[in-house]
Amino acid sequence: MNLKLKKAYSACKSKLIALNYAQRPGWFDWAFAVILFAAASLFFCCSDDLITTAWNVDELIDAIFQGDFFHFYSRALAWALDGSHPLGTQIDYAAYYNIVIYLIFAVCFLPLKAISWAFHTGISSFVFVTYGKLVIAAFVLLCAYFLFRLSGKLGMNRQKSLWTVFLFLSSSTMLFGSVLFGQYDALSSLFTIISLLFFMDKKYYRFCLVMALAICCKVFALFIFIPLILLIEKRILHIIKYLLCGVSGLLFTRFLFLWDEGYAITQKSLNELFGFSDRLFEKGIPGAHGNIGLFLFVFLAVCMFCYFINPPEEKRCSYIISIPVIVYGSFFLFVSWHPQWPMIITPFVALAIMSCRNIKTALLVDFGICAGHIAVAALNGTGCDIYIVNGGILPYIFGEKYRGISFVYLYEKLGLPLVVPATVFAVCLAFFIWLVFYNQYKNNFSGIQAEKTEIDRGILWLRASAILLYIIPSLALYFWELR
Repeated sequence: MNLKLKKAYSACKSKLIALNYAQRPGWFDWAFAVILFAAASLFFCCSDDLITTAWNVDELIDAIFQGDFFHFYSRALAWALDGSHPLGTQIDYAAYYNIVIYLIFAVCFLPLKAISWAFHTGISSFVFVTYGKLVIAAFVLLCAYFLFRLSGKLGMNRQKSLWTVFLFLSSSTMLFGSVLFGQYDALSSLFTIISLLFFMDKKYYRFCLVMALAICCKVFALFIFIPLILLIEKRILHIIKYLLCGVSGLLFTRFLFLWDEGYAITQKSLNELFGFSDRLFEKGIPGAHGNIGLFLFVFLAVCMFCYFINPPEEKRCSYIISIPVIVYGSFFLFVSWHPQWPMIITPFVALAIMSCRNIKTALLVDFGICAGHIAVAALNGTGCDIYIVNGGILPYIFGEKYRGISFVYLYEKLGLPLVVPATVFAVCLAFFIWLVFYNQYKNNFSGIQAEKTEIDRGILWLRASAILLYIIPSLALYFWELR
């Protein structure tokens, strides 16, 4: 009897070990990712931002069909200030983004607009938000598809490529910044990933043109575009040629609305509101003639390094991973960021994790990054407190919005300083940057070509569960107030 029990115990132990260590994502891994994705998408949304974007897209479609495209920003500004906007009268509700973003959304929203025209009915804000979140979800899934292709181009086998996609789709930073918050940053990531496919194929003009679209959607893409150009081109005139090609979209779209008074007003207001250029210099160390900007110091050091090295072609794939992680990571260490911005680093974090030999360590560090990011975003007055639950479906189902206590209030009641989550985020991100740099220096990105990779599923799910630190307390507080 004891022998049978021992055999049964050994068999169960073997099955549990086999279940915990997997060479490719199982159906339950994908199911877990889908549940997290659905919960983030359905129950939360920074709906004011999405409503504003959706209504501006609606105005753009009308402007195009009325032959008034070149005055779109003036029309959107007038609409925001004359009391017609559903959220009120405020210049913040005008069109701020690059026209490329609005045009892409206009194409996506055209079927909804066509239904509105066909049935002679208006479109409610709820429909706009729901449809907008579906569009954002589509952008994220397209990112995942092209990330799978990029993984293959980098030398990963199918199993490792699938794990890379899973890491991206289950990233709490991605889910929080894009799916839960309801922001369009996945669009810039999509064009960046596509451009890197052309980079790997040595189709550098196409790489520059697609990267130009990414830069139009989010200018941050410029910070990895420049080092990558310096990595493959050393001739000054050719560098200038490629750089001009990369910023051509930004220059062209600004030229289009040069005579649109509304565009000048909204861009000035945007700069005053976000002060993006000032952010680059706000964190620094004392120098002989003033502060030395920490992010600019790292960025310029990376650019110089890329210009002066000439790696063999078989090693370029590792730089496609390390450069974005080091540059974007330094940006989020030293520059004051908005909650949705860190989403742009998540595809490269997924690639870096699957490219390292020490995957377990990388997963644990990424858990710290994700948890720190969510805590900082929720507790620092950036519009990500529990109240964005009111942009989800629960208030429409139960007819009640949440008006209770905030996460900031609860955190302050515990007597903990806000510096704690910010420090956790910074330490984990800095360690991850060092880990990537170390693997690049020691040529340990050879894990890219490893035939077999076993993932500790327990740590994998722990890392994916970071988003639950926000979702579960939010839903608990909502239903507690509803009772």
